[in-house]
Amino acid sequence: MKKNGKRMASIAAVLALTTGMLAGCGGQDRAVEGSADNSGQGQPAGGGTISVHYSAGGFGDEWMDAMSQDYKSLTGVTVKWVPSYSTGEIQSLLNSEQEYNDIVMPLLNMYQAQDAHMLEDLTSVYDAVCDGESRAIKDKMNQTLYEYSLAPDGKRYIMYGSNSVSAFCYNANTLDEAFGVGNWELPRTTDEMLAMSKDLVSKGYYAFSACSGISPRHRISS
Repeated sequence: MKKNGKRMASIAAVLALTTGMLAGCGGQDRAVEGSADNSGQGQPAGGGTISVHYSAGGFGDEWMDAMSQDYKSLTGVTVKWVPSYSTGEIQSLLNSEQEYNDIVMPLLNMYQAQDAHMLEDLTSVYDAVCDGESRAIKDKMNQTLYEYSLAPDGKRYIMYGSNSVSAFCYNANTLDEAFGVGNWELPRTTDEMLAMSKDLVSKGYYAFSACSGISPRHRISS
């Protein structure tokens, strides 16, 4: 939270990791060299700890482990993962000025905290070009989400960690009819899903996607 006066070192680097420069995911008591609680104490780069309060919604933990290890090897800073198992807990802590972690990754929106100026402006993060890259982060991401992240004051306080398919609803009999029994499998990536959908359309079937809402998961507090 801004009120705490804590400033994370290398904010751009941390968020660049969440957008794909490195990959990984966190589960129970994910404290890479630290305990899982709500008392994060962010420290400057070159040592110390950056604490991340995240919604543990069953998204896996491999990418979080890998990101933590790589970030520590680059900066000397330990990334401490603090899980939240209740929807809305992170928002409630932040809005009541009881959130002491450096980065928050909730489900659902954070507009109340954004409007109350409790979050850091991430414009410089979006404008950053990661080492080894030629384009800014904002130019590599889904432009619809980039535009959606713009706040009324012209700044950006949220960063989306993903924009992908949440689940498949399908009729196995229809797919058997289209491809033949045993000749198909569910796609594992967005590219595979698009290729399968294109193939279905060419065979006279319909494939569609539906979105019930956009959930910004990555935000900064300090």
